[in-house]
Amino acid sequence: MNNLQLPKVIQDFVFESNEHDIEAMLACFTDDAVLNDNKRQFDGIAAIRGWSDNEYIGSRVEVETKGYSFTGTEHVVSTEINGDYPAGPYHFVFSFTLLNNRIAKLRISDS
Repeated sequence: MNNLQLPKVIQDFVFESNEHDIEAMLACFTDDAVLNDNKRQFDGIAAIRGWSDNEYIGSRVEVETKGYSFTGTEHVVSTEINGDYPAGPYHFVFSFTLLNNRIAKLRISDS
């Protein structure tokens, strides 16, 4: 991860993702968080855990942040993703909506 001035909970999310620590990564989310990965929606911690087990931490993800902006409602982070995937690296945009210093919504889209 580079030296971008990301909010702490986003820094924690990236760090715990790279550590492959599912419990610590999930602790970054609100209980009723929503994750949208390429137009597939996962509602709540249990659904986000399933997504992560199958496609994210379960695939030994490696996240490198490349850019950051704040739109007034969303924290937008451009990333390079590697891991146990058939090809790569991949470039995605992670758009975070925060509530009380936790992730209420995460939208992942192609960059």
